[in-house]
Amino acid sequence: MDWEPEFSVGIDAFDAEHMKLFDLVNEFKQAHADGKGAAKLEILFASLEKYVVKHFAEEEAAMKAANYPGFDDHCSKHEALQKQISSLWERYDKDDAQGMSELIATLDNWLKAHILEVDMGYKDYL
Repeated sequence: MDWEPEFSVGIDAFDAEHMKLFDLVNEFKQAHADGKGAAKLEILFASLEKYVVKHFAEEEAAMKAANYPGFDDHCSKHEALQKQISSLWERYDKDDAQGMSELIATLDNWLKAHILEVDMGYKDYL
């Protein structure tokens, strides 16, 4: 999964964070594909989850400061995603292989769709 110019929200800091998220998702997916152990996947997932929280907080602070009209909806989407990926990780952590498949699919779909369909909404406000 590669970052493409079409994913640019026109804010250098957020574009850089989005690129980092692509890198972290790809690293996690590659470790899984390479059969890395659960301990390595847990470290990578924790790193990804921590970065997602940081990124969401920074986006939300910027949206709030700009009185972005879609702030509440955007924050709700952030919260829902965090719950979803945590739930899928917990399923995998309990030896549910389907949980990992769904987690990887969710990460793939979420990042692209969220940037293109949700983050682009704040592009003209920040």
